[in-house]
Amino acid sequence: MALEGDLKLELVQVLFRHGARTNSESETRMAMSQYVDPSLHETFGYEQLTNVGKAQAYNLGRILRDHYNNFLSPLYRSDDIYAISSDYDRTKMSLQLVLAGLYPPTPEQTWNENLRWQPIPTHHVPQQADILFKGFDIHKYRSHILPFIKSPEYKEVEKTLKTLNDFFQSKGVDSVERFGFIGVIGVFNILSSHKASKGKLPDWYTDDLYENLRETVSLYFDLLSSTPELCKWQIGPLVRRFFDNVDVKGECTNPRKIYLYSGHELNIAAFTRAHGIKEFRYPNFSSAVILEKLRDSQNRLYVRMLASTGNDDNFRPLKLGNYKEYCPIEEYMKIVKDVIPSDEEIDSIYEGIPNDLKTLHLSDSSFKPKKSSSTSVTIHAARTVYKAEALMVMPQDIDPSLHETFSYEQLTNTQAYNLGRKLRDSYDKFWVHYISRTTSTSTAVITTCAAHDCRSPQIRRRREIFRRNTPVQRSSESNTGIRRFFPKLRNQLAAEIQIYWYPCNIQCLSILHTLIECFGTLPLHMLAWTGDDDNFLPLKLGNYKEYCPIEEYLKIVEYVIPSEEEMNSFYEGIPSHLKTSSFYTRTNAKSEVEMVKPQYIDSSLHETFGYEQLTNVGRAQAYNLGRKLRDRYDNFLGPLYKPDDVYAYSSYNDRTKMSLQLVLAGLYPPTAEQIWNENLRWQPIPTYYVPQKADVLLKANEMHKFKSLLSALEKTPRYKEVEKTCMRLNDFMLSKGVDALERYGILGNIRVYNILYSHKTSKGKLPDWYTDDLLEEFKKDIVLYFNITCSTRELCKWQIGPLVRRFLDNMNVKAETPNPRKIYLYGGHELNIVPYVIAHGIQEFRYPDFSSAVILEKLRDSQNRLYVRMLEWTGNNDTFLTLKLGNGKEYCPIEEYTEIIKDVVPSDAEINSMYDDIPNGLNTL
Repeated sequence: MALEGDLKLELVQVLFRHGARTNSESETRMAMSQYVDPSLHETFGYEQLTNVGKAQAYNLGRILRDHYNNFLSPLYRSDDIYAISSDYDRTKMSLQLVLAGLYPPTPEQTWNENLRWQPIPTHHVPQQADILFKGFDIHKYRSHILPFIKSPEYKEVEKTLKTLNDFFQSKGVDSVERFGFIGVIGVFNILSSHKASKGKLPDWYTDDLYENLRETVSLYFDLLSSTPELCKWQIGPLVRRFFDNVDVKGECTNPRKIYLYSGHELNIAAFTRAHGIKEFRYPNFSSAVILEKLRDSQNRLYVRMLASTGNDDNFRPLKLGNYKEYCPIEEYMKIVKDVIPSDEEIDSIYEGIPNDLKTLHLSDSSFKPKKSSSTSVTIHAARTVYKAEALMVMPQDIDPSLHETFSYEQLTNTQAYNLGRKLRDSYDKFWVHYISRTTSTSTAVITTCAAHDCRSPQIRRRREIFRRNTPVQRSSESNTGIRRFFPKLRNQLAAEIQIYWYPCNIQCLSILHTLIECFGTLPLHMLAWTGDDDNFLPLKLGNYKEYCPIEEYLKIVEYVIPSEEEMNSFYEGIPSHLKTSSFYTRTNAKSEVEMVKPQYIDSSLHETFGYEQLTNVGRAQAYNLGRKLRDRYDNFLGPLYKPDDVYAYSSYNDRTKMSLQLVLAGLYPPTAEQIWNENLRWQPIPTYYVPQKADVLLKANEMHKFKSLLSALEKTPRYKEVEKTCMRLNDFMLSKGVDALERYGILGNIRVYNILYSHKTSKGKLPDWYTDDLLEEFKKDIVLYFNITCSTRELCKWQIGPLVRRFLDNMNVKAETPNPRKIYLYGGHELNIVPYVIAHGIQEFRYPDFSSAVILEKLRDSQNRLYVRMLEWTGNNDTFLTLKLGNGKEYCPIEEYTEIIKDVVPSDAEINSMYDDIPNGLNTL
């Protein structure tokens, strides 16, 4: 790009309008619904980009690349760019498309040869807290514009609408008569979207009429920004953001090269008028305004403003003040000084917004200076070094790039996966099950399992990877690992799972085979893999070079296997509390056969996935939930996975563990720096759980206290009445040969519903007597059951109280130091979500669908006051719905929230009592 004289480009900031869209539902209803082409909404929906709009936004990115190719690196680097949009689908989509055109993947960043696209993180702020793009909705602006609209000056201009009104009245359109300028905008938006996207236009449409409407809308935009005060409150925060990014004093040394702001025509119109620009009055779809920062050889700063009309591939300069192109920074400051709000004025804009999001708007808070850190050793799988290692050994020789990408003590890319591939080559006929420690080691095991995805258990064999230690460590460390599989050796034929993974903090993994010979003997075969080559080496057991009889093996290991008392002693000193949480999910479609006639079960589901496992539909549901969470919290979480940001916990069931991994995969897709396999877009993230018997968070309904309360409830008349109601379908089910309701009561209703619904969602074969109405009847029965089992605060406390308390503890209300976590995930069940919602007094109860979720947000305002907000994800649409807390509030002050839940939060003594029936050694978990 050629620059005049010795000017050097330092920064580019782009404010652009989204691409061509369909109309909103309100525009269609308010303006002229009879002239709207329904095919656009049938194809794309309301307020969505059309294919033309997508092409426009992508083309804007492409011409930005052409214009700034010498300034921007061809390689996408996260430090170079900051991209933010308003909280609308069309602006978010446009931003992704502009980025796709601006940063096509280089050979180093190509992840799919057939798709020339790479993901780049974007940001947005919820509409109710957005002061950058939603200035016209801010109360301060409204307090200034409303009196102006009532002024004689405005009324005089409004009279010019009479000619247009008369014309549209003759066509049966009364929106101009009813809504004035707003009506004109509605009509114009409908015509412009239809024109741009090749929709059907009314027969009375002409280009002259279109230009007349365009001029009228431009006149309205002039009025909205007719004084510096109106400009300040409508667009001032965005002008200030641009100015702060220029970093005039050089105090921050802004590392960014380009900022992208994806907004609306109102944003661009107000922005140009705030700069005194007379031309470029109405911004087309995908039009853009660019503010460049430049520096000359004398260290003097200049700015230049360019515009793209969206109709061609050219950028043309816009005059700033008396300067046709390059404006000295001092002159630019004079131009914008009256429209830039002060800190106090910015604070006043946030009045009434519970969440203090100021730093998201007024500074580029996503950029943080890099830390100088360290590198790797080969243990379990290759990891980065401990922080203590870096500090104590040789910090000057540590490669900082690894920790910038992976953080301390985390896995690097490929070793564990290679082990999995090697195991697949050798053992392609076996099932896999893993039992892993909750450290980065467990990530290695999960990675290994991803490569070794075994399906066909055709040979009766078991092998186990377990902790192998030095002789000195055996009695204090290895023995617990040996004990894990020791009892299994005595009952080989009863085992269903063929592979067990026991990860460990060592480089060499030991493999123990249990070989069942035709004669019924059990010889063992131990192998080792060093990690350095492709060979498994046999290890000698006692006097046996390879195959050791089971009796001899038991003699070898018996002295290192701890007794029950010794096992319990291992738990001494383990902290009694696990980290906590503030978010949580339900499992997905599972297969289930108990209590129902086999002829009504689609056996193909179990043959493919096994019992109580996720189906492909269920996996997609969980992954989609993660993606939706990424969309909503992208600005808050940041694109890069950082171990300190997230804590993920599930119940001990396979389906919840799998669901949690899938949610994490959708929530944290690997960035360019964290890609470990070019063909597998997934990164392993540690998860946590405790044995089912010790899980008071997600399995409190199985604890003795709740069971005793439930037992007493089941004897009451009101429970009997519910039970009687739920039996109304018994005769019908008996006629179909299903006696589950007859034998098991309400539990039978739940089982039948689960089977029918899992078959429906996973496209399994349904019985010929199935109807959607029947499914809804079963659903009503389940809702009745949940309502009565949560009908008192005492029942809620002992069923879900520990989880409610955990959420509250996570919010760290009284602590001076904020909780470093950003998000907590809980993979649970419908039996968790239902009582959790009811315990909060939520009236609008919905039965939780597969992958539904309840979210509890903690917010702080500029006065340091805390609030909570509860949201619901139904699993069936793209909307997070607000659940009203207390007196119908969306943002609930923390004091009122604690009052709502105080009767269901168990005390320390009550929590301890839940562990009375938990085996010793598990209660500290």
